[in-house]
Amino acid sequence: MDYSTVKEAVQTCPELVGLDRPTMAELFWMAKEKKLARGAVIYKQGDDLDGTFYMLLGGDLTVCIDGAVVAQISIPTLVGESAFTTVSHKRGATVQVSSNAASLLEFRPSEEMLHGPLSHLFGEVAWDRWLTSTRLYPT
Repeated sequence: MDYSTVKEAVQTCPELVGLDRPTMAELFWMAKEKKLARGAVIYKQGDDLDGTFYMLLGGDLTVCIDGAVVAQISIPTLVGESAFTTVSHKRGATVQVSSNAASLLEFRPSEEMLHGPLSHLFGEVAWDRWLTSTRLYPT
């Protein structure tokens, strides 16, 4: 993926709107592109937080909790950020590529970013994702 595409994706991601310019720039420069094939597991429920979160750029992902599908993701969005907000710092769901391939940006923010400009963001994104998932797939 070229520089301008990655830059635009970071700048226009709805969950990142409102971050200050220095934080956006740092996220942009830390991003690492990953291309994964169907079936690749991005996160496994119960695993320890590894300090990463992703932005889906293309493809489809399936989110499962306790083996049940709770969401399908096919639009550019953040994935894996909610583990930063849990007390246990464990992955709360398994996230897997469900399309033939998926393109993602991997972010590994510094402790300074996590406790600074991203701390408020992650809480809001995780809460919104939970609300959306429970409304779409009631238990």
